[in-house]
Amino acid sequence: MTGWVLLFLGGGTGAVLRGALSEFIQLRAPNAFPWGVLAVNLLGCLAIGVLMPVSQLRSPADQNLKLLLVTGLLGGFTTFSAFGLDTWRLFAGGELGLAVLNVLASLLGGLVAVAIGAWIAQNL
Repeated sequence: MTGWVLLFLGGGTGAVLRGALSEFIQLRAPNAFPWGVLAVNLLGCLAIGVLMPVSQLRSPADQNLKLLLVTGLLGGFTTFSAFGLDTWRLFAGGELGLAVLNVLASLLGGLVAVAIGAWIAQNL
């Protein structure tokens, strides 16, 4: 039960931080480019890079810290950080083809999924 509470607390905090930071930046942006979302995604990637050692620890206390900070806080802040970490691990492990596949499938697949979702919403 403790793990679920930590996940809940971290995720909620991350979501609030994402909304606040994204809005703060976007309201000051010079144009329509999504600067707020970009900033959140890049900051999330930086943070997961810093927290990467935590995500590799195995003790029960370390797993609780991972649930709170990596899965919860950063998961609520941006799942783009998880995408960045997964891609980096593939690249660092010598799996360049899989890293490129992950980038293309995630970005292009995401765009296609949004388009399909928009089409469904407009036609139902």
